[in-house]
Amino acid sequence: MLDNLKLRDNTIIMVATEQGSSFPFAKWTCYEMGVASGLIVAWSGKIKAATRTDAIVEYTDVVPTILDAVGATIPENLDGKSFLKVLTGEQDHHKNYAYSMQTTKGVRGALEEYAIRSVVSTQFRYIRNLNYENNFDTPLSRRIRKSAYRKDSENIAFIKRFYSRPFEELYDILNDPFCEQNLIQNPKYAPTKIELAGKLNQWMNEQGDLGKKVEAEALYHQNRSEKKKNGLID
Repeated sequence: MLDNLKLRDNTIIMVATEQGSSFPFAKWTCYEMGVASGLIVAWSGKIKAATRTDAIVEYTDVVPTILDAVGATIPENLDGKSFLKVLTGEQDHHKNYAYSMQTTKGVRGALEEYAIRSVVSTQFRYIRNLNYENNFDTPLSRRIRKSAYRKDSENIAFIKRFYSRPFEELYDILNDPFCEQNLIQNPKYAPTKIELAGKLNQWMNEQGDLGKKVEAEALYHQNRSEKKKNGLID
């Protein structure tokens, strides 16, 4: 279409991978395989082909980047920041941290509230399970749990780790991209834990995120059709 309309040389194309695959410790979680997304951008004459960067960007950065590219004024109240200079090769760094959140509130078939907040740096991912006293209980987790208990002890340990989680988790995503070794109790990484926990607290405060209180009220912020489906209105 772009070729037919002779717009290819004047068009920015962005393709994002969205979330992880529908497997345990991936989609619907805040583990690395659940929230880390690939982003491919093409812009003829502006972005050098076959280049790559590990710069941290977020979905909120897309709008200001496009506004920046077309020379428009970027509103000051946007959460994101333009990463245009990363695309054009002028710099290879954008943000020091990226943030993620997940909830089972309103998910069809979820039996218990389970809210998660996470922050990632270039090497470490810190995860806070706000409802850690509950089980991560969804139709998917129950199916996996039922299947695993028919098999060996390794499968049982796997599903226990997926189904029941500690309050805090810390992973070295460069050496452990599947988040299998929780480093939160390792004293060597105590400074990293303190740094990332502080950054997550700061972000939650900026967003007005009150944690469990927000989760408890989540259904009341849905649109009318969802409220009706959940029995909140007639």
